[in-house]
Parts: sequence; C-alpha cells; structure tokens
Amino acid sequence: MNRMKGEELMQELTPAFLQSAHDQSSISVHLLWMIPAVPIMASGVIALLKQPCRKTAASLAIGSLSVSLLLSLFAFVEVVSQ
Repeated sequence: MNRMKGEELMQELTPAFLQSAHDQSSISVHLLWMIPAVPIMASGVIALLKQPCRKTAASLAIGSLSVSLLLSLFAFVEVVSQ
C-alpha cells in the first residue's frame, strides 16, 4: 500500500512536460536538442570565417540566437499549455 501511494505521489510531483514526453511523442521534445546546438554550430562556422567577414559572423551569431530563442519559446508555450 505504501508503494502505491509513493508511485502516485511521484506521478503528481513529476512536471507535466516530463509526463507528456513519456505519454506521447511531442514535437518540442524532439527539438529540444536544437536549442543549444544551433548556436554551437554557428560558432563553429564563425570560427572558420576569415577576419574581414565580421558582418557575416555577426549575422550568423544573431540569427542562430534568434532561432534558439524561437525554439525555446515554442517549447515553453507547449509546456505551459499542457
């Protein structure tokens, strides 16, 4: 009986986004890895650029962070809406 209560308590305490990840295949869960990956890939490309390409490097940095922000907001909205 204690074990059953413990399992029920764990289900209540587990955040909704973790439960939904196990219950159904959510698109945001599959895209979470891209949030840090996009800026990391952009920084690798920026490191390979030559010094005179500052505008290109700045555009890549700002663009990758913008994409990362949009992915984060998408995941946040999906978690809050559950």
